[in-house]
Amino acid sequence: KRLFNISILIYTSIRCLSPPILIIYEIFTMRLMQGQVSEDGQFIWDGVTWIPNPNAVPQQPAGLSLSVTLVRKRWFPSIKLTVVIKDILNMLNEEVSFSTMARTYTVKLANGHIIGKLPLQGVTVFSGAQGIISFPSGPSYNVFLTTSFFGPKDLTITNCNDGRRYIINF
Repeated sequence: KRLFNISILIYTSIRCLSPPILIIYEIFTMRLMQGQVSEDGQFIWDGVTWIPNPNAVPQQPAGLSLSVTLVRKRWFPSIKLTVVIKDILNMLNEEVSFSTMARTYTVKLANGHIIGKLPLQGVTVFSGAQGIISFPSGPSYNVFLTTSFFGPKDLTITNCNDGRRYIINF
């Protein structure tokens, strides 16, 4: 990629002041960026106009996102977290609960169907829990649950197919 600046400048000096001051007016600057790729990677500058990039990776529209909403959080007598996972791309809108009595979180749908288990990642409760959950409709997600003494602190969910990620703090 080559980058050139072409500028047209007007130089003027004001002689009535002592010492004379040189003023430079820039009336036109044109950048020629041959081969420059746009920020989103979808277009290439050919020196005159932006043309579609044949090597571009298709972008997901902003409205087609992954989201998680907190419904309930309980930490006594047992830890239970209930969230709604919404993924418009996979036509998913499910209430999911994470519960534990020991070292592994069991992940269930509202109807009681188990969709995954998240074992603790270390010796203490502060290590967090991680695993894969798979919905009956097909999509799978990697889930990382950051934990503390009083239960879950935040949840990171990542779509296994396209890498879309959502983080929610409690």
